[in-house]
Amino acid sequence: MSNDTDYPTELDLTLIEKWDLKEQGVLELLEFVKSKWWMADWGFILSGEEEFTLSLSTGGWSGNEDIIRALKKNFIFWSMYWQMNRRGGHYQFKITLSK
Repeated sequence: MSNDTDYPTELDLTLIEKWDLKEQGVLELLEFVKSKWWMADWGFILSGEEEFTLSLSTGGWSGNEDIIRALKKNFIFWSMYWQMNRRGGHYQFKITLSK
């Protein structure tokens, strides 16, 4: 749950950091992240069916930057899915669901 300023709470960030992808699922993590992402209609783009591309743009908003830091701390997520980032707060991930 976000606080009154719509920033992700410490609990939100801890949940992202400690999300168990095997038990809780990667798509479920992404749904949770999307629910906390400021300007998700613009800065959270998930496309694909079996292989997904996730593009995140922080828009310079510190709450979104906090979410990125939490994702980076989730070692399994970051090491498996991160593809690239570029200047200006843009990140890209490739997610292939195993059958």
